[in-house]
Amino acid sequence: MKKLIVTTFFLFPLLAFAQVDFGLKGGGNFSKLTDDLHSDYRTGFHFGLFGEFKVNKIGIQPEVLYLTGGGESKQGIFNGDLKLEYIAVPVLLNLYVTNFLAFQFGPQFMFNSTAELTSEIGGVSTTSDVKDQINERQWAATGGLMVKLPLGIRLTGRYIAGTSNVAKDGNVDSKSDFIMVSLGKSFF
Repeated sequence: MKKLIVTTFFLFPLLAFAQVDFGLKGGGNFSKLTDDLHSDYRTGFHFGLFGEFKVNKIGIQPEVLYLTGGGESKQGIFNGDLKLEYIAVPVLLNLYVTNFLAFQFGPQFMFNSTAELTSEIGGVSTTSDVKDQINERQWAATGGLMVKLPLGIRLTGRYIAGTSNVAKDGNVDSKSDFIMVSLGKSFF
């Protein structure tokens, strides 16, 4: 409790002078599974909300996103098209090079909401719910670039490297990786 009070005491003056932005964003992404579940890229999408608290050349940008991912694997325990859906919460540090260009990096928490495996055996395609075989909570590291355009438009490109194992099976080592391109609109 003491740490929370001290942190709030020091952050409140900074936030009082911060430029505040809130908005919506969405776009496309390519995801794959690495290591033991090596897969081809799967095309997906994302959308959600963002906020930014900026003081001088530094900003903190929390987001809440709905994100689709997975991959198409030809080997391992998930042989077929693995479709994963997440609620993702990245918290990014924005380091501005200019007033319109910033480098972004930070952690991302992902909560798995759906996991379906579509496989083909003997010419018959079947879809199975495999959520019980996927870790419900996963972490990732995020890095990228943001460009602010006039009228509150934001373009971002990011690479998201999973740091947590996707599969619950302790013998399988695999992470989710994403390449993400977004278009956002600030409302403040």
